[in-house]
Amino acid sequence: MAALPQGGFESEAAVHDLAWSERLRWHAATLPRKRVPCYVQAMTQKPSGLTDSTETSASGSWPKLVHKRWNLIAFLPGEWWVPLVLPWRPGDVGRSAAGSVRVVLPHASVSRQHATLSFENGAPAIRALASSKNGVILDGNRLAADSVTRLAHGSVLELGDVVAVVEEGDRIPDSESSVIPRYVGRSSAVRRLSEQVASLPASGAVLVRGATGVGKEMIARAIHDRSPRSGKAYEAHNLASISSELLKSALFGHGKGSFSGAVADTKGYFGEAHGGTLFLDEFGEISPVMQVALLRAIELGQIEGVGRRVQQVDVRVIAATNKDLEGAITRGEFRRDLFERFPEVVRVPALQKRRSDIPLLVGELEPQLRLESGALGRLLRHPWTGNVRELKRVAAALSKLGRDALPEDVEDLLDVSKDAVDPGPVPLKPIEVQTPEEQFRDALRRTRGNVTEAASLLKKSLATFKRRLAKYGIDPEHFRL
Repeated sequence: MAALPQGGFESEAAVHDLAWSERLRWHAATLPRKRVPCYVQAMTQKPSGLTDSTETSASGSWPKLVHKRWNLIAFLPGEWWVPLVLPWRPGDVGRSAAGSVRVVLPHASVSRQHATLSFENGAPAIRALASSKNGVILDGNRLAADSVTRLAHGSVLELGDVVAVVEEGDRIPDSESSVIPRYVGRSSAVRRLSEQVASLPASGAVLVRGATGVGKEMIARAIHDRSPRSGKAYEAHNLASISSELLKSALFGHGKGSFSGAVADTKGYFGEAHGGTLFLDEFGEISPVMQVALLRAIELGQIEGVGRRVQQVDVRVIAATNKDLEGAITRGEFRRDLFERFPEVVRVPALQKRRSDIPLLVGELEPQLRLESGALGRLLRHPWTGNVRELKRVAAALSKLGRDALPEDVEDLLDVSKDAVDPGPVPLKPIEVQTPEEQFRDALRRTRGNVTEAASLLKKSLATFKRRLAKYGIDPEHFRL
């Protein structure tokens, strides 16, 4: 770190030439303590992408600065899978660094001066310039020229053919390897998730929380692989797929002849995982009776199978749920003492909280898939209530097109996807992947060529449905036989 001057600076510009951390250190060292907070907060030039808010310090005597970093994660046509990470800098956005342009999007569809970025009350904001030839689309809506609009984490911008996501927080640098090897993503949300996993103690029960389809089992596997038990057994089971009558036998085993059909001794999940890790998905769905048995197994390491004596086991339990356990405790449906046996909690973000990872995920799932810019924008704006599981299904259907996916292709698939985002904890068979054209043919087949009913089935207006039929060259008469 460079030496700080003892006698002050000749000008304010000289102060701003220092790195941000050094400027703070200099002010803290040279100004009276009572003046440091207000002086530092009054500094107008901040590091790129940082905004300030204040909180009271631990002592309550003076405020402290809290910095929020904002980035613009841009995706250029032909390079969808390679994000361009740009700090949110107040100033203009343009296709080349000239004049007032501080954020460069190097693509011909971007104007020389396309939009102006700023901060409004601590939040990033954008103003579409009247000189822009393509304008700015925010979350699917075109912004009026010269109007300033505040943005939020996850806002999706389209500037010409460039699609970008507004993101708060630091990302995982490309130079760093992930602590969750198979978990695709480098967003700020994934960075926070990685930090949670990396900070876990080497032993003890862990609760993984998150919506359906976010990849909770993948997180559990990473926790196991990073622990001293990594070379030992790892068992993963979904409790919702087991009837309550069979759950005790499944978890703790049974003795030969203990009930009809018990032709041999079994160890159960805990016995099989002895010395290693047991992952229990859909943990919040178990009955109160089994909650007592699980509490004993986790707290004391003791299990009692059907028709067997009490046994001692050494198992690290990682449980996962998408259920509101606190609410279940209040309603008397879940035991508080069992909940408290999980001191470590890892929260897995929903896909809509890490939109900038969607192009990376699509590239990993379907490397040959090609998208027009409008199609990518539509993918990024979708709420993804089915998370990565839903994205996988949609990406597979788009890849079957054999051509660049258009915005209407994505729209057709997402309309159907909304009604089938969660097939249940354990699907009985793989979900069939259909292209948009196949969906329209299937709807006509099921309604015997009745266009009105088929449009209603796909939740399309009749006019839109007929336009799609013309596009795909489908004649409803062929389905009226």
